[in-house]
Amino acid sequence: MGQIKDDHVRNSLYTNTALKFVARTSADIHNLCRSMGTTEPDFVNTLPQYQFAFFGPSMESAVKVKLPLVEFAHARQEDIRFFTAKKEQPKAKAKPGTPPPEDEPSIDDLALADAYAQLALAIRRGNTARAAELQDHIDGLQKRTKSDGFDTDWKG
Repeated sequence: MGQIKDDHVRNSLYTNTALKFVARTSADIHNLCRSMGTTEPDFVNTLPQYQFAFFGPSMESAVKVKLPLVEFAHARQEDIRFFTAKKEQPKAKAKPGTPPPEDEPSIDDLALADAYAQLALAIRRGNTARAAELQDHIDGLQKRTKSDGFDTDWKG
């Protein structure tokens, strides 16, 4: 815990972890033991190598545990290739005012499609006031996109 410099993070680990496995340490031992019920600092300080103090819900004090040695299978070649392959670099963001790539709709196109869908719903429900409001909104979107130099008129 001594490696964690941010007090808020360290205190969150003390208070918000339900299960604690602690190896022998002397760093911030008193706060660590306080977060583990009635566990004494000497108990943690004298743990043998490869043994841990375990503390969980409904426990008054930590107990000494030794986890068994586990022989893991060798990694499959396909897993090794997957985890060692270079990740694809994220696409660079377009500069403001440049049109989106052909295969990607612009935010204006998405807003226009949403407005058309809402307009259709308002007409189907007979809500003429909402339909008129949406038609004005659609007209404004179309004027704005045409003034930006991008024609999003879908009328073909």
